[in-house]
Amino acid sequence: MLKGVFCGLVLSALFAVPSYAACPNFPYTFTNGQTADANAINSNFTSVTTCFAPINNPSFMGSVTMSGALNITGATATGGASLIISGYGAGGHNYGSAWKQSSDALPFPLVFFNAAGSVIGTIATTSSGTSYNTTSDRRLKENIRPTSHGLDIINKIEIDDYNYLNDPKKTPTQGVIAQDLYKIYPQAVSVGGDNPAVQPWGVDYGRLTPLLVRAIQEQQAEIEALKTEIAALKNTKPAAH
Repeated sequence: MLKGVFCGLVLSALFAVPSYAACPNFPYTFTNGQTADANAINSNFTSVTTCFAPINNPSFMGSVTMSGALNITGATATGGASLIISGYGAGGHNYGSAWKQSSDALPFPLVFFNAAGSVIGTIATTSSGTSYNTTSDRRLKENIRPTSHGLDIINKIEIDDYNYLNDPKKTPTQGVIAQDLYKIYPQAVSVGGDNPAVQPWGVDYGRLTPLLVRAIQEQQAEIEALKTEIAALKNTKPAAH
């Protein structure tokens, strides 16, 4: 039995902002083997194409119980969304994600978007692999210039050995401590709350990759300068006495 409590869940066959309608009454039970496609959802959920539940209205919160696998199908065209999960407010979109039909030509089955509805990241799949992408389009950036950060930050980052408290095997792990990294490079840290079981601090190791690349470039420049200096010393003839 799988039960999920959700608020602001949008089930739609199109990646678009439809008109709002009230969510159905909860709980709702999917029977084993039932296909929860757009028509089934609409039929069982009082024939509305979209439902929304304001987070400040607890009466809309509920649960969906499934006694079997939940199979959601929607748009059949490549690029169309089968499932959109987001929060909606008076201004339109909130942060969310969309599960979409994909292919090798358009390999983005999971798309993440911001409050403006713009794509900010994707998980892309093809017939041979999976990639995790953060938006990095030149057309979306400004103030582009070579960074001065690299070795200066990398050399300050402490890499520790540790194990997690909830790991019964006490498996040794290497990494950084989020609170320590925040003092050096906060761009790679997600600040948590008071309760680490609910809102733990987190680290996006991918944010450190540009610094590592820059650090290698700086080190290679130093190596090349030293090689040139050594070669010059070897070619210098001793002065005649």
